[in-house]
Amino acid sequence: MEYLLNPHLSTEYPTPDQVENFIVNKSRMECCVTIKCPKLAIKSYKEGYRYLNPPPIIEFGNSSGWSFYKYHVNTTYSKCLKEFDDNNIICNDYPLIEESSDIGIVSTVEGNINFAKITNKFNGITMTIPLKNIYFDSRQDYKNVFISSRILTTSGITLGTFDSGSIDVVSKFCHSKKETSKNFIDNTFIKSGDQVSLFLKDKKKLTSNFVNCNEDVFLGSPTNYKCFDIFVIDENRMGGDTTELLLSNSNLYYGCVVSIRSINPDIQLPLLRIMKPKNQIVTLKDQYTHQENVCQMSQVCFMIVDASEYYLSLQGPKLTNKIGNRMSNYKVEVDHTCIFTLAGISERIYQFGFTTGIPNASVTPCPFVLNHCVNVCDDITKFDLIGENFTTNLTAWVRRMEIKTILKTETVLTLLFNASQIDKIKEAYRYDNADVYIYLVRNDGIIYSTSIEAIFD
Repeated sequence: MEYLLNPHLSTEYPTPDQVENFIVNKSRMECCVTIKCPKLAIKSYKEGYRYLNPPPIIEFGNSSGWSFYKYHVNTTYSKCLKEFDDNNIICNDYPLIEESSDIGIVSTVEGNINFAKITNKFNGITMTIPLKNIYFDSRQDYKNVFISSRILTTSGITLGTFDSGSIDVVSKFCHSKKETSKNFIDNTFIKSGDQVSLFLKDKKKLTSNFVNCNEDVFLGSPTNYKCFDIFVIDENRMGGDTTELLLSNSNLYYGCVVSIRSINPDIQLPLLRIMKPKNQIVTLKDQYTHQENVCQMSQVCFMIVDASEYYLSLQGPKLTNKIGNRMSNYKVEVDHTCIFTLAGISERIYQFGFTTGIPNASVTPCPFVLNHCVNVCDDITKFDLIGENFTTNLTAWVRRMEIKTILKTETVLTLLFNASQIDKIKEAYRYDNADVYIYLVRNDGIIYSTSIEAIFD
């Protein structure tokens, strides 16, 4: 007897009803994979392997979407797992097997497998997998590396291979005050608008405590961290709406005022001044100027601008503040819970769903849309999407309308909207406040969300 283990998976092109059904029920049908990792890593000349700090993280977002996916994997796998006799006649059907949709992860760096795990435990709406054992070989002359994670189910269905952002490998972290051609690397200095993580190192326990957030609360976590946007604020224009005070092209420097924000959830810390601690001693100044940049993995303190005697403090699971011990007019001793390590983080977010069932091919490579531009030519409006991984297998949809799509290059996809389609989109947006985001649909039914709305003036 033999076992038929390969399911008859869907390869159907979706109908307008199926696409619209996904868009309407996106919150319970879409799957999200987020890979977070540091932008910079340092070589080790004493040991052969170098681990990353903060450790890379794979986050499975929207548990409802993953439950939807798991249900269809279980159903498809159980229906197709049949036992045949020697005459090729089905003699046994197996019942629903819940474990067939457990998620397995195999992560590699430069082709070397160094992390593998099977898991199925969601904490609320997310499931977080820290890749603490990820390392790269310091004996190799790598300039940059990336983490490649293959995600599959225990039934053998491969979801895809998901790559992290690039990690630059350096001999040592730069602590130069200024950028020079000798020491400059794009990710050496932290710039206004970068994504960062904040954490405390416990040298005695060899562990770290990371700043995370949940709903409207900032908190500490030993396993998971949040990517925060950090912006430099112009002190000469402080006092109004801080959204108008951002300096997008400035590096972080000691003494500057910053705003640290989370997009999801949408919360932010009070305005903070970055200070440089030396043996837990902070030196105050009458006026702070741009003299020394803040580099990757630098230790910093955050003085609260509106209450300058207080410093941000991470005490176990609680992010709070703590008053400094004034030693003289210009010297303040801060507690060890106020000394944070600041690291630049890259975050790649993969969002996808299924309109016609589980496909027989991986969902990757996923198309990414980074920007767009609109050109009007007679009765046709050209909507150019600029991004990555565009192919001839993709078509664009808005609501239940399929938009004519032309692939120019792997990075440019042109959408052609006619006057009738534009009128329908305008009406839906104006009167129903409907979802008019652009979705990219592959010819086997996989659908990818974008952050671009089809809005026409």
